[in-house]
Formats: sequence, C-alpha cells, structure tokens
Amino acid sequence: MFGSISEWFYRSVVGINSDAPGFKRILFKPQPSGDMKHAKGTYQSEYGEIGAEWTIVNNSFSYKVKVPVNTRAEVWLPTRYGQTLTEQAKKIDRNSGIRFLRNEDGYTIVEVGSGEYWFQIQK
Repeated sequence: MFGSISEWFYRSVVGINSDAPGFKRILFKPQPSGDMKHAKGTYQSEYGEIGAEWTIVNNSFSYKVKVPVNTRAEVWLPTRYGQTLTEQAKKIDRNSGIRFLRNEDGYTIVEVGSGEYWFQIQK
C-alpha cells in the first residue's frame, strides 16, 4: 500500500514520469493541488538520479528539474496567458538549450537535455 502512495507522489504531485523504457526519456508534469505550496522528490534510474521540486510563493510557481546524462526530458509547465516563463531568471530563447514544443491544456511544454533547470512562472 505505501509503495502506491510513493508512486502517486512522485508521478502525479512532483511530476516524474517515464516517457521511454528505463527513463531514457523523462516526462516532467507537476500537478500542484489544494493547499500544497511545495513538493520535492527523486527517482534513481539506470542513467542516474532524476529530481523534481516545485514551490508556490505569492502566485509564482518555481519548478526545478534534474535530468541525468544521456537522457532527454519533456517538461510541462503550468502556465496561463499573460504569465512570464523564465529559466534561472533568463528568458528562454534559441541559445538557452531549451526547445519550446507547444502549449497544451494549460501547460507550456519544452524539451531539455541533461542538466539541472530552474523554471519560474510569474504573473
């Protein structure tokens, strides 16, 4: 029973999901809900540690992700029209190593390679 709670937490709340066998591709899709203001979790894959952490402060959403070497990730960031999306306080552009994919169902979806990323969404 406790294993299913842990799985629900890192898959749904924190947003760590496999998008290919062995986590070769990762799908980060956090689902903050209720009064929760912070969640953090890690998963040890065969490629290394995968991590995600989000925080909500004063209507700003911050999402940190850790993508192990030799993997890629799709990151779903909960956004609404008129909000500003940055990574480590810098505008996301062609030189940032972050590729915009699309907007879908209230999320901005980007693709990233190995590394650590810190996304901020502000009104």
